[in-house]
Amino acid sequence: MKGTGLFFVLSVFIVKAHAQNYDESKVPAYTLPDALKTLANVVVTDKTKWETVRRPEIVTLFENNIYGQMPKVYDSIKFSVTNENALAMNGRAHLKEVSIVVFKNNKSVKINLVLFVPNKIKCPAPVFLLINNRSKDNTDPTRVIKSDFWPAETVIDSSYAIAAFQVNDAAPDSLKTFKNGVLQLYPEQLISNNGMRAIGAWAWAASRVMDYFEKDSDIDAKKVAVVGHSRGGKAALWAAAQDQRFAIPFSNCSGNTGAALARRRFGETISIINRNFPYWFNDNYKKFNDNEDSLPVDQHMLMALMAPRPVYATSASKDLWADPKGSFLSLKNAEKVYALYGMTSTLPADPPLVNTPVINSPLGYHNREGDHNLTAYDWGNFIKFANYHHLKNITPNCYESVATDKTDTLFPLADAFVRNGSYAGKNYGNDTFLIVKGSNTTGYTRSSYLKFSLNNLSNVTSAKLRIYGSNVDNTLGINLSAYGITADSWTENGICFSTAPAASTSALSSVSVNNVKKYYEFNVTSFVQTQVAGDKVASFLIRNPANQDKIVSFKSKESTQNRPQLIITTTSAITTNSARSNASKNIFSSQVGLEKPRLFPNPLRNRFSINFPEKYDGDFATLQIADVAGKIYEIGEHKVKPGGCKIEADISKLSLISGVYFLKIFNTRRNDVIKFIVQ
Repeated sequence: MKGTGLFFVLSVFIVKAHAQNYDESKVPAYTLPDALKTLANVVVTDKTKWETVRRPEIVTLFENNIYGQMPKVYDSIKFSVTNENALAMNGRAHLKEVSIVVFKNNKSVKINLVLFVPNKIKCPAPVFLLINNRSKDNTDPTRVIKSDFWPAETVIDSSYAIAAFQVNDAAPDSLKTFKNGVLQLYPEQLISNNGMRAIGAWAWAASRVMDYFEKDSDIDAKKVAVVGHSRGGKAALWAAAQDQRFAIPFSNCSGNTGAALARRRFGETISIINRNFPYWFNDNYKKFNDNEDSLPVDQHMLMALMAPRPVYATSASKDLWADPKGSFLSLKNAEKVYALYGMTSTLPADPPLVNTPVINSPLGYHNREGDHNLTAYDWGNFIKFANYHHLKNITPNCYESVATDKTDTLFPLADAFVRNGSYAGKNYGNDTFLIVKGSNTTGYTRSSYLKFSLNNLSNVTSAKLRIYGSNVDNTLGINLSAYGITADSWTENGICFSTAPAASTSALSSVSVNNVKKYYEFNVTSFVQTQVAGDKVASFLIRNPANQDKIVSFKSKESTQNRPQLIITTTSAITTNSARSNASKNIFSSQVGLEKPRLFPNPLRNRFSINFPEKYDGDFATLQIADVAGKIYEIGEHKVKPGGCKIEADISKLSLISGVYFLKIFNTRRNDVIKFIVQ
């Protein structure tokens, strides 16, 4: 009995020793390592010393103590386009499924990349690359399955390319099988205490994708953003720290050993992560279990390694496990490194309120309302941050006019606000105002509901919910968020707090409302697109999730002026007509590598040449041109001489107008598609 009792006491002690802390008052006092003090105790005061002395020191410290070495040498690498559709997403994008095979010591590893490039871009496109730590269904190339985790259509419509690979290609996310990938090429890493493990392998794979981007003429390899969620967010930061070709890293809810400071011991800790995932980091990292203060680095130093490149980290309000405050503080404590480059951060002194993103800064951050996830709200802010830092190509002649846009202004079918407490059963549907107030006191909270008909709409590219009003209590900015509701049965004269439907989505977008009376806008595009494809009704909830205890008043549909609006933009470029269907039939899959025929010049006017590689599979080639509407122009059949040859083509008689076209080269054995531009 005594032995049993002792075992019980020890078990309780062990559980408590590893229990996570969610109480800010229990965060221990800590001192962060100085990012600007070298191992020789010399203070760094300029960017040259940072780049030549301190930055390499910090990279080595992270390699030796956390993420492991990053092997740079391999025998060869091969890129092959295994599937291609030049008119994917109903003509909006060019799909490429790419096989990236890396060889070393008679072994190989294959990384499968999914890539969509916007067709309206004439110039090489900037790209978001997701290190996907979830199912491949989230990055479905057929787009039968769509997910906010990887909202490809939204990114394409924002004039960016979007790509993804799944982490299991590089290192299966399992203790038993993580060695069955990249680490087969580098077995010596597995017997080294500072050797690479799974997170390092995922980051290594991201760099091999970057190698491919540098060879793809459709991609601007100097404008590649690497994105990751949770464990993928850890890998994204490490990839960008090691490979400075990445223009911007986006780390979403990455928590411990990602964006969050380890020394805070808040939520997940080093000992917990090493116990649950011992194969993610090198063996040396285990020395710091419950011993964070001995670690020679902390995550603010990882953020500092991004300088002078922009970096963006996120949190979620309910994801305390990933320590939102600690993630913010990592960015905040990296500011002095950015100052070496004359860059001024606009991060506030304290973490911003929920759904209040910091965009116009080299160090960006938001804490989204909700759970541990990667959402459309997160991606929307990624795009804004990339736009702010000029990742998007804004040169006018880079854009092809392949769409005819139309804008419609819709007014609500119904709107009303509801109030809790003793007013929970009261209906306010006939009021001329919509009231929003967040409060921790029962009876003071108000939220507003709006419903719109989406009949006769299709091919929505933009949707903005606009409501007119102001903060009527003071001059402060009150942060309101808009949510989608799929339960549309509520009525204007029947809804009350007790019967009001709950939000069906996380926050679609947020806006700060001050005392200036005007229209305030919420971007609700992704939700409206899903509702257009569904029941053709869109309901929205507007509330103040931060509970700032101030009244915000807006005009309702009962008002004689400045009524709520839903501004819808649609495009004719994605209508399914006979020309588009014909194009889909004539743009096809190809199973060829980068060693395929090359067209030049590009852009061109009346003539072009095609260089065929030495190992071209076939002795003849039929040439066709397709425009973005699907019209086919026959050029004819040409002989292809063995050992490589050049074919000249004169297309002056086709009278092609300026724009984007696709050259189809095919025979009985292979097909190739090359995108080109006519000036």
